[in-house]
Amino acid sequence: MIFTSDPIPLRQGVTSCMLQLLAAACLSLASKQEEVLQPTPEEWSAIAAGAFTAPDLLSMEAVVLGSLGWRGRTPTGYVFLQLLSFGLGLDCGGRAFNVARQLLERSLLDLGFVLRHDYLTAAAASLVTSVRRTQGGMLEPAKLQALAPFLRMEDVSRCAVHMEKLQDSDVII
Repeated sequence: MIFTSDPIPLRQGVTSCMLQLLAAACLSLASKQEEVLQPTPEEWSAIAAGAFTAPDLLSMEAVVLGSLGWRGRTPTGYVFLQLLSFGLGLDCGGRAFNVARQLLERSLLDLGFVLRHDYLTAAAASLVTSVRRTQGGMLEPAKLQALAPFLRMEDVSRCAVHMEKLQDSDVII
């Protein structure tokens, strides 16, 4: 297939250049999420053989982000687990973190659990449960509240109880 800069009408005024622009904008946004080095808008334009300009690409990125409500990525429980662990000073390669990760992963197997608890609450509950099981202590609620002021500790407590019930059915530690 040979690409040209001549627009090929597709449907209701959409041209192949427009589709290339949309595709490049999506790739550019994805590269900004995952890659250390990203192509510049000028490089994306050159890759597309001049089918669009750098300012067109930046405008299309804004359109895509606007369509997504400016949410390019939804954080998962694992992301929150890492952030909370770091904030609490827990070693992300240590036993408490690994047990918390296992608890969090195991909870994903129960649809009822997933539907009842948001990712942040589940991550906090997995840390509370893990620290209690591995270190015999309790995480101070004030420390969790300082890291995530909008976190409701009563929800974390309920989630931890639910997580304990899930874990007692299949011992993973």
